[in-house]
Amino acid sequence: MIRTLISLTEKDKRWLDSYSARHGQSAAETVRTAIRSLRNTDAESEKAEILRLTGGLWDGREGDALDFVDRIRDEW
Repeated sequence: MIRTLISLTEKDKRWLDSYSARHGQSAAETVRTAIRSLRNTDAESEKAEILRLTGGLWDGREGDALDFVDRIRDEW
């Protein structure tokens, strides 16, 4: 594991220590858990954005997708 140094306000440090103690873990483990959670949230947001941007021809349509595909193929 790589070590890193961060600066916190006194208020944030007190909160971190209190939270960590209540959850029975070190402050370092609390920070690692928070970073993993943030990364997962960010990754999910990126996936949702990619899906939104690549909705394709079917985006916003209703009905039978197979019929739609058949009609599009008939145009070829």
